Amino acid sequence: MEKVQFRDFIFLNNPRTIQVSSPKALVSHFCPGRGDVIQQLGRRARSIRFEGSFFGASYTRAMADLLRFRRSSADGEAGTLFLPGIPPLTARLRNFDFQASSDGRIIPYTMEFVEVLV
Repeated sequence: MEKVQFRDFIFLNNPRTIQVSSPKALVSHFCPGRGDVIQQLGRRARSIRFEGSFFGASYTRAMADLLRFRRSSADGEAGTLFLPGIPPLTARLRNFDFQASSDGRIIPYTMEFVEVLV
């Protein structure tokens, strides 16, 4: 299976779920005698949402992977996002949430990326 990658960070364990949303920019115009006419205005940026977990034999190991991801994405700049079955795309990290609980060896996360249209 292809590994998910953002910039130089390769996810050791792919996210549990990957959701890609491809919104369309549509507008409705009323034309006398025809009714509503729908027009597509163009492509909009895709949104990519991950849900998964960082795993480790200890809290320190799991947190080390999480921090390695944070270091590689902390500047907020765009980077190449590689997803299974989808051509690479340029994206920015929009949101990153995580919560460690119990002994901390499993740290669940959610991430959301937004495509950068070039």
